[in-house]
Amino acid sequence: MDYKININDKTYIGVILGTIIPILFLYLYYYFALSENLDFNGFLNKFKTSNQFLTSISTFLLLANALLFGILVQFAKLNIAKGVFIPTLIIGLFFLAYKFMG
Repeated sequence: MDYKININDKTYIGVILGTIIPILFLYLYYYFALSENLDFNGFLNKFKTSNQFLTSISTFLLLANALLFGILVQFAKLNIAKGVFIPTLIIGLFFLAYKFMG
């Protein structure tokens, strides 16, 4: 029995990717959709004042991680996918708590 160990299939890689991808997508959303109308401080302030904006951004960020998760599962990188799920869950719970408490 010859089992290959996939050294690239590590959970911590997924945690890093699951954290970086939403930050990257948030910046890209700001840059392409809102940078002409808002400065970055106004963009961050809009999080505090607009519940609808918070919902749309959080959905966008969680879908980015869900897409990454689906691709990793398709390519059988299950430990990395598990790692992506952890920040996705944390981000989702953060936005949910912020929306209902803030």
